[in-house]
Amino acid sequence: MPVVTSIQQLDLITRAPIPISPGRAVQLEIPGMSETERLEWQRRLTRYYSSCGCKSGAVSLTLFLVAWILASWSGVMSLSARSGGVLLAGLLLASLFGKAVGIISGRMALRRSVRRLRKELLGRVGPT
Repeated sequence: MPVVTSIQQLDLITRAPIPISPGRAVQLEIPGMSETERLEWQRRLTRYYSSCGCKSGAVSLTLFLVAWILASWSGVMSLSARSGGVLLAGLLLASLFGKAVGIISGRMALRRSVRRLRKELLGRVGPT
């Protein structure tokens, strides 16, 4: 769990490795923040910091599977060993694509939130 004790350390959490699993938390101990404000920012930063892309990967995989089933029922494609291989490859690619989208969007949101927090804190105390 990264502990951020100064405005300068905020950048460190944007350069942290991508999490393999969700649940890693960010702890803020920056002087001058109220308890309510600190907890709200911790919650927001943790959500983006621990974003692993699992939800978007699952959504992407589900959408691909639904499209596959609809295409099979409508007769657009036939069920065969070859189509089974395409199905497996498609499921893998769809889940990887969704996971990548989730990780990238989480990191972008984390950077935006860190910039917003830094700006808010610097507006109070000036550059340190």
